[in-house]
Amino acid sequence: MDKLKSISPIIATVLLIIVTVIIVTIILSFGKGFTTTSLDKTKAIKELTVSDAGVFVYPKSFSDGVLQINYQPPNNIQEPIIITSYKILEVSDMEPVTLSTPFTLTNNSTNILSLDCLYEYSVENPEMTIELITSDNTYITVKQRDIGMVCSSGGTGTEIDPIIICNAEDLNNVRNHLDYNYSLEKDVDLKCFSRLDVNGWEPIGNTTDKFRGLFNGNNYTISNLYINRPETNYIGLFGMTDTEINVNDSQPTKIHMQNIFLKDVNVIGKYYVGGLLGRTYYTDNFEVYNWPFNFFNCNVTGNVYGLANVGGLIGENYLSDNYKMYGGKIQNSNFNGTASATATWSAVGGLVGRNAGYLLNNYSTGNVTGINRVGGLIGDHGSNLIEKCYSNSSVSGTNNVGGLVGEQNMDSYDLSKGRIYNCYSLGSVSGTNNVGGLIGLNQVSTVSYSYSTGSVSGTTNVGGLVGINGLDESYEELGTTTNSYYDTTISGQSDNDGRGVPKTTTEMKTQSTFTGWNFSTIWNIDPSINSGYPYLR
Repeated sequence: MDKLKSISPIIATVLLIIVTVIIVTIILSFGKGFTTTSLDKTKAIKELTVSDAGVFVYPKSFSDGVLQINYQPPNNIQEPIIITSYKILEVSDMEPVTLSTPFTLTNNSTNILSLDCLYEYSVENPEMTIELITSDNTYITVKQRDIGMVCSSGGTGTEIDPIIICNAEDLNNVRNHLDYNYSLEKDVDLKCFSRLDVNGWEPIGNTTDKFRGLFNGNNYTISNLYINRPETNYIGLFGMTDTEINVNDSQPTKIHMQNIFLKDVNVIGKYYVGGLLGRTYYTDNFEVYNWPFNFFNCNVTGNVYGLANVGGLIGENYLSDNYKMYGGKIQNSNFNGTASATATWSAVGGLVGRNAGYLLNNYSTGNVTGINRVGGLIGDHGSNLIEKCYSNSSVSGTNNVGGLVGEQNMDSYDLSKGRIYNCYSLGSVSGTNNVGGLIGLNQVSTVSYSYSTGSVSGTTNVGGLVGINGLDESYEELGTTTNSYYDTTISGQSDNDGRGVPKTTTEMKTQSTFTGWNFSTIWNIDPSINSGYPYLR
């Protein structure tokens, strides 16, 4: 009996320890389960508050969405909440997008999250539910409104009912119906989509199946186009376009690409490389000399690289057949960035690498580099009109290098078509042979009412405005220059042989210098604009 009495306290102690362990285990398990359940069920986290819809913004200077929330965690949640990905519940079959940088929510504070690639997607009404996914695969849902995400796809592809493009997938699907017409109805960011393939975006249209429809960008922006195809020809957002012209159509007026804004492109290809388009193509069964494929208000910023026929906007807008040259009309378009070609025969320009179309009201800024036929606006230009255009690009190459046009060539059945009229160049130009502030080699063009101001350096045939003119069989110069000038102070050149008249910087900023120029409707001059040089109205 005494023995039993001495054992009882030991048993009681053991039992107490066992019960305590069980209770602690239950408590710990309950706490862990409660935390997970709370995160899995959004409504259970009542302390999570979301700021007003107005603070969900998409600044145009960003390429991602920006979400601002005020996070106030329940007392039972002590660990940090790390957001690693997100999805939009209203976008069917959307896979979670992994954030490039995981975001840790700060307790009792305003948190601003950058949502990668958000604007590659769209919803059909302003209200959307963003599911923020944590590192342990739980989630928090946040309802927001953003009118910038609203876009409804549709359309049949006719001119009066074009197919509506709302997101990256819609844009990619253009290649499935190359003869339809399209209308962009929302900004589209290709930062993630164009990197799904290691080679980047596959250009729309190729030598077998060319794009033949109409594309209206409606002044929306397509940003972050990425292409890395150094062994492939016909590279750009579009690879090749085509149009058929009936012999009775003396001047087609249809605009095939218009109001397109490409921002921050990074494009690498082989031959025929442009930010917007690799090459225009025209069926050779017609007998007209005009501009069958039209580009209006098309703008590109970024970097474009290739071997030859490289342009910031279009690689080649040119077809020569039996000395008949065809090219699309390009109007009110521009490029800002770097265009570079590395082949010995190059042909690279800030706007177009090789061109035979009519250019009106276009410009380029940035840097253009190559070896042969290198121009701030056009690398190799056929006999057609360049009117009211300018370049503010720095240009460097070896042969036939110009601030506006590298080489104006003779490949034409109608030499009278070649004119450069009311144009100018501001950038520096450097090369070896045939180097000019405006044109490196001017085979046949008439240059009038134009000027250049940048520094010009080279070894052979270097001119302040024109490096050298082409010669006929009698060695008479074919190219002509009238009422055109260059800044002898800045260019470092002083030639006055009929290929441009040298004027000092002060004279170049004085209206009376420019004899016969139209300062009523075409030109203007103001000390506070364009560094005081004349500018196009």
